Amino acid sequence: MTLAPSAVLSRSATLIEAEVDDELLGLHIDSGLCYGLNATAAAIWNRIATPLRFDTLVDWLVDEFSVAHDQCVVEASALIAELAADGLIRIDGDPAH
Repeated sequence: MTLAPSAVLSRSATLIEAEVDDELLGLHIDSGLCYGLNATAAAIWNRIATPLRFDTLVDWLVDEFSVAHDQCVVEASALIAELAADGLIRIDGDPAH
């Protein structure tokens, strides 16, 4: 399943963050869960510090990481769905959520 292009993504949780090498390590304050975000996932997390449309994020990722658009949509949707399921990201304007 992929997200609607017009879906608006925003952070819905606060993580205590630390950068280690090319990863972002985060501790969810409420749940106590730890997250390790690779460089791409960390870039997404940083970009949605301010709410952002999914299509805008995909366009940026395609340019930034030289990835094919369709592949980017699939992989970014999967990551965002996983983070949303953990309560870290809020998705507004997507009928599937």
